[in-house]
Amino acid sequence: MKKLILFAFFWSTVITTQAQNFSWGYPYGIPDETEKKITHIIDDNLYRVSAHYDSNIFNYIITTDRFSTTGYEKENTIDLSVEQPPMGLASLTFNSMFQKKNTLFSFFYTEYDRQSKTNKLLCRDVDIHSGNMGALHTVTEAQGKNSTFQVTKSPNGKYFTVLIEKPFKKKTNEQIKLLLLDTQKTIIAKKEYEFPLKDKRRKQHDIFISNNGKVFILKKIEKKKEKPYLNLYIWNPNSNEIITESLKQKDNYQIYQFEGVFSQGNFYLLGLLTHEKSSTFGLKIDFNGRHSGTRGSGLIVLRISPEGKLVYNVRNEFERIVSNLNFNNILIDKTSIWVVQD
Repeated sequence: MKKLILFAFFWSTVITTQAQNFSWGYPYGIPDETEKKITHIIDDNLYRVSAHYDSNIFNYIITTDRFSTTGYEKENTIDLSVEQPPMGLASLTFNSMFQKKNTLFSFFYTEYDRQSKTNKLLCRDVDIHSGNMGALHTVTEAQGKNSTFQVTKSPNGKYFTVLIEKPFKKKTNEQIKLLLLDTQKTIIAKKEYEFPLKDKRRKQHDIFISNNGKVFILKKIEKKKEKPYLNLYIWNPNSNEIITESLKQKDNYQIYQFEGVFSQGNFYLLGLLTHEKSSTFGLKIDFNGRHSGTRGSGLIVLRISPEGKLVYNVRNEFERIVSNLNFNNILIDKTSIWVVQD
């Protein structure tokens, strides 16, 4: 059973907080809440798309359960995973998926080419109703087996963006490459960027893209003798410029979890805060169970205008510290954003 907490903030420079608690049971069990990414699609039927990483095959298992919209009876299950060869493991690895229209999805994959020593990003259309998979085509490629790709889609489906993290290289600054794609997955803009930070093996970026193609990057900054903090980088493909906003809190509160949403052309970043006495990202264990896990002490909200300007940065402290607090969902209406947490 889960406990939900509902917070709301309204379109102003003041955050109003309201809370409401309730619980539910889920027929698929705990692994579906903790180990799988679940997407629900309603067309003529109800579809439940599940993505689960299997460490035995070093790949994701993707399945679709189809339910009737009358009695919600399960009608069938389709396996949309990468086919495994009889001997060995498939070279094609699932990366991400995005809904195009109705039951048609875009699936992205990576594959390392030993001959050219490049890591490729590929894409194909997949129908989650029929299980039909289109032909694979290469979107882009990057040198080095350890190069990685992050892909995300704009809310209106007009753009995709790809963030390429280059392999670790000693005594150099960290570098990334950004790509802007259209609906056909064709590259229409690109940008290489070097951070004023020494390269490290474990890079931490989260990306979002607006309906007009602006790309927002959240990056975790780690420096010696400092608590980690986040920086926001905004790439405007039209001017090809990147501007930066530091999200470091003056009192060393840390943003340990965050979500980004777009509404009316604005980008809203919502983050959960630890408190100043927290260790790195608030990890604290109390064996009596009262304060196990991360301790949340507040909510931070940032609004970025369509022009890429930071309009406001507002914090709301909770009346008391809440243990193990996590984002569950974000709901938007015309006057407010509702933050559902558990």
